[in-house]
Amino acid sequence: MLNFQNAIQGCIDLADHIIADQEWGTPGSFSEAIDTLEEHGIIPQADAENYKSMVRFRNLTVHAYAKIDYRKVYEVMQNGLKDIERYIDSIAAFCKL
Repeated sequence: MLNFQNAIQGCIDLADHIIADQEWGTPGSFSEAIDTLEEHGIIPQADAENYKSMVRFRNLTVHAYAKIDYRKVYEVMQNGLKDIERYIDSIAAFCKL
């Protein structure tokens, strides 16, 4: 779970760096960073809600870890890695990597 949490944090950090480098303002939250990437065509609109769900999951694991349902964690991790891979693909395409 910690590795998954760190992977999501990395996605957030990438978003923040791109937004700062492109001078697109300062998002007020991690979810707003995802919105900003979507608004500028970096990530597909169809995936934006999945990425915001990842951010909410990360917040849960960081701030409400005493309330975590590990069955739900297992479920999220089964599909969440594909979401992270799609996110990275979108970022790589933007960076022309």
